[in-house]
Amino acid sequence: MVPHLWRAAAVAAALVSTPAVAQTDAKTEFDRGVAAYKAEEYGQAVGHFQAARAAGLSSPALLHNLGSSYYRLGRYDKAEAAFRELAKDPANRGIAHYNLGLIALARDNPERARGQFQTAKESTHNDGLRRLTDEQLAELGDDQSPSRFYALLSASLGYNDNVTLSPDDTAASTDTDDVFLEYLAAGTFQATGNPSNGLQLKASLLGLDYTDVDRFDQTYLRAGPEWDRRLGRWDTDLAAYTDFIYLDGSLFESILTGEAEGRRELGPNTTLRLRYRFSHIEGDPPYDYLTGSRHRTSVEGRYRARVDIRLGYKLEYNDREDRSTAATFTSVSPTRHEVFLEAAYPAGAWEAQAKAEYRRSRYHDANANDAGLDRVREDDRIRLEASLTRKLPWDLRAFAEYQHTVNDSNIDSGNPNNYDYTATVYQFGLERYF
Repeated sequence: MVPHLWRAAAVAAALVSTPAVAQTDAKTEFDRGVAAYKAEEYGQAVGHFQAARAAGLSSPALLHNLGSSYYRLGRYDKAEAAFRELAKDPANRGIAHYNLGLIALARDNPERARGQFQTAKESTHNDGLRRLTDEQLAELGDDQSPSRFYALLSASLGYNDNVTLSPDDTAASTDTDDVFLEYLAAGTFQATGNPSNGLQLKASLLGLDYTDVDRFDQTYLRAGPEWDRRLGRWDTDLAAYTDFIYLDGSLFESILTGEAEGRRELGPNTTLRLRYRFSHIEGDPPYDYLTGSRHRTSVEGRYRARVDIRLGYKLEYNDREDRSTAATFTSVSPTRHEVFLEAAYPAGAWEAQAKAEYRRSRYHDANANDAGLDRVREDDRIRLEASLTRKLPWDLRAFAEYQHTVNDSNIDSGNPNNYDYTATVYQFGLERYF
């Protein structure tokens, strides 16, 4: 969106000024930074502004020019940090949120941009700035207030050479290949505030329909609120939601989940994400042995440059009722450790993604059957994924996905549940955001 670039330059130029400071070194570095910015040497400008800060300069002009320089370099996390700090000054709150709106646009997040521009408009009495926010809101298709509702629709066709159950709480695979249709509808309503600071109501429907293996047809329903808030240097959200999972039209599990998440900047283009989720699970007969609790926690680092890279670790602990009869016992209560690496490379209308993950599962109690098996189940799963997306007219996106899973279990593949398996999935589809 080209117009916001020259507006950012105009605003930045309007606010460039030499502050009155007592320390000559700080003033000199600041002036050099202004000169470098005007010469479009934004990397040098950052260096001078940081040197001025280290020499003791602390002023709105410094924060604004530092944020603008980072913006020009595409270092949006650093730019956002500078403008959020500037927003703490009531006299500069409007211009800070305007620039936060520009950053949201650069990140292709129009809903967050709307919220920032609206906040900027409400926080300033400057006619020029209010005119710029009105123009931005008009370009976004709403010249009064941010959109309160947005949604995603997706449909795809796929082929699975070994149909497996996901989530894998019970029987793992079928040793049967099949073609499937997958569809997704998800919506969010902004009840209060904006996406960075407010209350959202979310709901989604996901369906998986196999041509022949009907018993593994799956439907997922989810609904619940999410509260987002900025706390210091952390972007946080608290969420609660209910899931209903159906197998072949019959209820499989009901899950009530509470979630807490926090994200913050660690360095240039680098962010840290922490998440914890607690779920209470009710298995519907004949799956009532799945009833119990699940704890999931994760830590993820993200580096955003030309390639967007994520590296993370997940820990999962289950405490289920487990499955037992007079002659057999099957544990469905694993502790799982997972590490993953994901990379995304955007190139114009195209984006390529790849992901590799390794998961280690160890079940809490030994499985036993009437043949004398008495062994604690341990699984090692490796999953490789790759995808390619392409932007199309009318805001459509086409995607192609590949997934290959190898699950090695110390309970051999001759058992009725097929814990030891490989599966490959190919999928092609269309999606659209509203």
